[in-house]
Amino acid sequence: MLYITSFNYTLYKLTGRKFLKSFVKNVDENIVIATEDTQVVENIDYNKNLCISHIGLSEDYYHWIDKYGNMFSDIVGMKSRTIGWFTKFYSIYRVYKNYSFDYLLWIDCDCEVLKKVDKDDIIKIFGKSDIIYHYGLTRMQLNKGIESGIIGFKNSHISKRILDECYYNYYSGKFLDMKRWDDAWLFTKAIEKFPDGCKDLIKGYSSSGHVVQNGPFAHMVRHNKGTHKELI
Repeated sequence: MLYITSFNYTLYKLTGRKFLKSFVKNVDENIVIATEDTQVVENIDYNKNLCISHIGLSEDYYHWIDKYGNMFSDIVGMKSRTIGWFTKFYSIYRVYKNYSFDYLLWIDCDCEVLKKVDKDDIIKIFGKSDIIYHYGLTRMQLNKGIESGIIGFKNSHISKRILDECYYNYYSGKFLDMKRWDDAWLFTKAIEKFPDGCKDLIKGYSSSGHVVQNGPFAHMVRHNKGTHKELI
């Protein structure tokens, strides 16, 4: 079991430091912190189960930034945040390609681990599925796409197919023709295209779009969704 999160130095100070403290206290497995920010690399409080994936050193990452990055500065609204969403996806993709694991679980840095987490509990949530995510009928009917604050991948050809599909859509520029450009929307479209092995953890309707609180991770992880939008 390998965990992954990502943040720049601003988000590290806002929520990342608190998240990592809760993670180290409650989880024995390693977590990869993917970042493009050298300040994170230089200032993070390291622990034995924290390691860095410095995507800022990746030519592949900056190839996309050089090609598409300048177009978002003049955009108003959600699409102006596309670089951040791409960075999240690329973090998952790079770790998936370059690290050894059986299961990979992404957790947003605006989350907090509430109690001791055993890897066997996570494996039980996966069951026979290759990909786990939070969606539910409420988000589906409102056409909001999945909630990707917590999303998991088994090391399998099915997970690879989903991630390769998202990679293609970002790097080919096909994402520009989509309704939304965020990672969650690209994951949603890839899962709709290749649904086999993909498991929605939310059953039925939810009272809001903050669906993690209605799923099997609710007693383990609190997702303080919207924190970054409020603080930055």
